[in-house]
Amino acid sequence: MFDSGLWSSGMASLPISEPLKWSLLAACKGLDAAIFFPDEPGESETHMAKAVCSCCPVVVACLEYALTHRELDGIWGGHSELDRRRVVRERRRAAFNVRHATRAD
Repeated sequence: MFDSGLWSSGMASLPISEPLKWSLLAACKGLDAAIFFPDEPGESETHMAKAVCSCCPVVVACLEYALTHRELDGIWGGHSELDRRRVVRERRRAAFNVRHATRAD
């Protein structure tokens, strides 16, 4: 997925910008991108990608990148698209609760 200072989505390779420097330390560096972008994103198809992510030193940065850039496909930071949607919903709910809790005080 990430290799030699280039990010490869399978379609093109682009130079890595400052915000993507974390990817140089990613456990997926040099692995086949197909592992992280399965044709059928079911549990069995994402298991290998999530296993790689589970031991990755930059898993949090990867997830935050995907959430910030609204990545729709693939496994990012150990999370599938469905997982990332849940994270966004939980964060929105928590932010809503904090805003309304402070108003009640």
